[in-house]
Amino acid sequence: MPKSWINSVDQVEDQVQQLKKFVSEIMASLAAPDAAGQPLECLTFLIVHDDVPLTKQIDMLETDTLYNLMEIICHQLKPGNIGSVHAHIWLVKNKGTRILHCGPQGGMGYVEESPQTSSVLHELNLENGSQLDVQYDLGSSTCFSIVVVKKWMLSSLHADVKLLPRINEVQPLEGAAFLTDEEINISRTHRLLLETTPETEFSYSQNKMIKASGREWHQKEEDALTLLAMAGITFDNAWNELLQHTMLFRSKTSASGRYYKNKKETADLDMMHGTHNWLYGIGDMPQEKILEKAKLKLKGLRKVCLGEGPRIGTSPYHPGTTIPLWMDSDIDDRHYSESDLSSDSDY
Repeated sequence: MPKSWINSVDQVEDQVQQLKKFVSEIMASLAAPDAAGQPLECLTFLIVHDDVPLTKQIDMLETDTLYNLMEIICHQLKPGNIGSVHAHIWLVKNKGTRILHCGPQGGMGYVEESPQTSSVLHELNLENGSQLDVQYDLGSSTCFSIVVVKKWMLSSLHADVKLLPRINEVQPLEGAAFLTDEEINISRTHRLLLETTPETEFSYSQNKMIKASGREWHQKEEDALTLLAMAGITFDNAWNELLQHTMLFRSKTSASGRYYKNKKETADLDMMHGTHNWLYGIGDMPQEKILEKAKLKLKGLRKVCLGEGPRIGTSPYHPGTTIPLWMDSDIDDRHYSESDLSSDSDY
């Protein structure tokens, strides 16, 4: 073999070794966390059942499993007459994907959920507001819902990673406990009813029932959101402790958009007038007093929402057609006297 060929082969082998070393260094850098650590996706769950306080929420990594989530609920939160996670069959319906999961050993043709084989949470396509409906013991013992209230990121180097999964005791908003536990349970039951019942209305142009259009925003809803912003309450705190129990016609996304819109418009008005909290003549009123005004309005809104169920349309060609309460222009006069409205006793 010519000497030049031997030298060429040696050079190729050297280049191959250098390339392998370069690739291994890249893979090692990708696998190892940097100074800030790798971002991990986490979920916070709320259990909708009378026996579980709203302040108790479950924090989990998305790499955890549905079986582990059910195990925490069964053994620690214990809604209703629930037993252990392996004592009875339980069904979990993902409202987003409409897929049914069955535990503790699978069966009935549904997705199997067991200690050995269980769906990883990130496979369930859960987002903020996603809901899982659970029947334990096929519903004869208890039924409840699992709602995603927050989706968040956590560094792999954070000390809290070692604590997950955990039950997190959420601190209530100071001074915001203006509803009793019974009233809160009534509110969340009504909210679930509104969220899970398809609303319809009759279309004259199409001569058939169609999906109902969105509810128009009431001025008192706008006022309440503006006052909360003036009181210095962040939207997340306002939603968790106040809005979700009172503004029952609104989703978190819808309320958030209006909150920040009204907050910006209020700031623009103050800049225009060279004042502080010009709207409503609030001025230098203490934030605690502004919060009280907002809560009074929210209490009145809650009464209106509880007075109306889902809008189920009826044909005008058949008897029984009614005007939804919310769309009635005399809503305030029907429920409150003029003195109530002027004194802000409910609004």
